[in-house]
Amino acid sequence: MTTSSYPSRRAVARKKPSLFIRFIGVLGELMITASLVIGLFIFWQLYWTSWEVEADREQAISDFEAKLPRVSVDKVPPAHTEAPPEFTPVGYGETMGILHIPVWDNMKVPVVHGTAQYLLDQALGGHYEFTQWPGEVGNFAVAAHRRSYGNNFRYVDTLE
Repeated sequence: MTTSSYPSRRAVARKKPSLFIRFIGVLGELMITASLVIGLFIFWQLYWTSWEVEADREQAISDFEAKLPRVSVDKVPPAHTEAPPEFTPVGYGETMGILHIPVWDNMKVPVVHGTAQYLLDQALGGHYEFTQWPGEVGNFAVAAHRRSYGNNFRYVDTLE
């Protein structure tokens, strides 16, 4: 039998951690849990909401384009100098057109009349009610989300 100069494990008695050390351990675990919850919320807000409404945006675009008359143009049409055609106002929440932005990877944003949160959360652009209709003299203003629910205006700062 060999004897060791080290004491056996059973011989060493462990002290209980102090109340302060236990408090710091619990606080650390709570902070890790909170950071995971916040991280998941950020992922949901930035990415999941956009993925979730992408099909709705594509459906709104295809529904609106299906209502448009089919026109074939073989050559570049001549420039028009007459007044624009009359625009028939649409009801609140109805699609009034599609905003096409070629410099943003050919992004298409359906534009509805109204800027309520539930409309913008469907990856739609919203026409401000107090601004002019298309074809009228004055400003036509549109609102959309920049970093969630479709990211419609994500690159608005790059427009010139």
